[in-house]
Amino acid sequence: MRYLAANKLVNFAWFQSIWFLAILGQDKALPLLALLFIFHFSLIPKPLTELKIILFGISLGILVDGSMTYFGIFMFESESLLIPVWLIALWAGLSGTLRHSLNYFAGKPVLTALAGGIGAALSYIAGMKLGAVSFPLGITTTFLVIFICWSIVFPTLFHVSQRSRRSSIA
Repeated sequence: MRYLAANKLVNFAWFQSIWFLAILGQDKALPLLALLFIFHFSLIPKPLTELKIILFGISLGILVDGSMTYFGIFMFESESLLIPVWLIALWAGLSGTLRHSLNYFAGKPVLTALAGGIGAALSYIAGMKLGAVSFPLGITTTFLVIFICWSIVFPTLFHVSQRSRRSSIA
């Protein structure tokens, strides 16, 4: 039991490190972010399953945040085709918590929807306050859009994570 709790704590600290590095360092932090992902994959028992979940999270992230950027909800300083690479790393990091430190939410869709909506909106606002993103439509409108979007996105991530867990042997 202690081993599981320690792993969850390490995974939580790992993601918080990714969040702060990505938000504060953005593209300059990419080498350190890569090291954190190597560390993550060295600790997990089913790296192929984890990779599938992370790739799905990245794909969903590019779709979601790319759409938000395209429709003028988000604006980033860096010029990129879809979304900044550091933001892709954030999506990968979040996806790397689904089977670990955040697995408490698995199988609880209503709680997951609420937590996703509130947590993501507050996270994006914190990122805005730290200068990583701007909200052309203002904080209130952006908060509502993120809340609605993430009340769907977060349960979707968990659904895919749970399906991957059940169907994967690697």
